[in-house]
Amino acid sequence: MIANIQALRALAALLVVVVHLEQLLAPLGVTPSNVFFGGGGVDLFFVISGFIMVYTTAQSWPGTGNFLLNRVIRIVPLYWLMTLAVFALAMIAPSLLGSTEARPEYLAKSLAFIPFEKSNGRMEPILFLGWTLNYEMFFYLILGLGLAWKARGLAAVALFFVALVAAGLIAAGSAGEFSDPLLRFYTHPILLEFVIGMAIGAAYLHPGWDALWSRSSPWIGAAMVAGGLAALVFLPLVELPTDRIVQIGLASACIVFGALWLERLGHVVRSNTVLLLGNASYAIYLTHPFVTQAVSKVADMLSLDSVLVRCLLVPVTYALVMLAGVIVHLMLEKPMTRAIRAAMGVRRKSAPAGGM
Repeated sequence: MIANIQALRALAALLVVVVHLEQLLAPLGVTPSNVFFGGGGVDLFFVISGFIMVYTTAQSWPGTGNFLLNRVIRIVPLYWLMTLAVFALAMIAPSLLGSTEARPEYLAKSLAFIPFEKSNGRMEPILFLGWTLNYEMFFYLILGLGLAWKARGLAAVALFFVALVAAGLIAAGSAGEFSDPLLRFYTHPILLEFVIGMAIGAAYLHPGWDALWSRSSPWIGAAMVAGGLAALVFLPLVELPTDRIVQIGLASACIVFGALWLERLGHVVRSNTVLLLGNASYAIYLTHPFVTQAVSKVADMLSLDSVLVRCLLVPVTYALVMLAGVIVHLMLEKPMTRAIRAAMGVRRKSAPAGGM
């Protein structure tokens, strides 16, 4: 385990929560557009995921079947449970949900990680934030196939994603964009963030970096992390003529590489609380919408609309999000994953849930 990466997983999960506080903060005039920096948590997750997959697989080179099975066991059970919970809620109390409908075909596609367009025009599954897992599972599938060729396979995977994005950009330049929503989804530039993470993983494992790190200053790593965080927060607030991958993807890359730089020089996060939140980041990510929506609806029902109360509810919501995520991680996610591995006779040879 790389402690600083665990800390970044916690940071990424808590950044995503910012975006989903929109309903709670609506009376204050806060909209998704002016808290969009929290969306950078997803980009940070993707870069971390690319790094972790290269870092772990390059050391053990699991076979395609073993790798994919480990990924499925790690990702699918909790996601399916949360998806089924939302589906049940959509059946029982549809008024509590927005564009989510309890349609069997939507449930089947969501559970199979097949992107589809909802009534709001977005490519989101029943559990709306599962769109990121559709990308993650696609990345794992292609990476698993590439593992058959080891190092060459990793390079081929990176080139494959670059080619996909290039195809999407060419289509956008010539015909506006692909008419098929699936093609648009799977050629989005955000896929390059996995490639960036893979490149960081390859660099981190290269022995040539050891001599550089031994002569370098930890301030370089600290500057990378600080600069990346500043860019993550402020760049989305400025209208720049560049894609998200240029602004947020590269900022996330600086944060990850800076954290690794500090780790190599012995500056490691040692807080048990932070490391626990990192371990629970996947559970936090999947469960936090339930918490944020519950707090928002209770606040609305009780007419708690004053600026002071809404501001005070933000740290309360964050505390509840972290508490719920840790409880689900310790009491549900870990035991369930352990039981499934034992039942299937699978040893854990893989990383945590990607970046999540």
